[in-house]
Amino acid sequence: MKVSQGHRNPQGIVSFDKKVLLAAEHGPRGGDEINVIKEGGDYGWPFVSYGQPYSSGDYVKPSKTGTHEGYLEPITYWVPSIAPTELVQLPVAGWGSWGRALVLGTLREEVLVFMKVNEKFEVVESVRVDMGERIRDLEVLSNGSLLATTDAGNLITVSNSQVRNIYIK
Repeated sequence: MKVSQGHRNPQGIVSFDKKVLLAAEHGPRGGDEINVIKEGGDYGWPFVSYGQPYSSGDYVKPSKTGTHEGYLEPITYWVPSIAPTELVQLPVAGWGSWGRALVLGTLREEVLVFMKVNEKFEVVESVRVDMGERIRDLEVLSNGSLLATTDAGNLITVSNSQVRNIYIK
């Protein structure tokens, strides 16, 4: 059974409020995006992208760049690329006005991207928190805080009130 098509490189997938599936995807030279996954949906790859081809030697080149015309639009996208990783949803408790927000890890930007979305899945507010390391994975812990793993092998816990590093050898 095919649920959807036209995805380039999904990295983080989350079930928002356990009802709606969202996916963070790498684009080519920009065009990283978050999509609401709909049954039968077509997200355009390899035909369209907000990103640009890497070079004339690319084995797959979108025929239209800078657009998603004719295909489902992402809820947000980034040009230039931020290199998304894991995507999670924050719990309500402990995060104040950021409860239920999405959080995305990044490799290139070395930030966590916190995003509030409305009922139409439009990003209405976004904040980047500098982590100073490439974020490889995210997990929401049972106490509601975030645990981020880095390429350097570090674990970083994040709560609404603090960021604390825990170094693992």
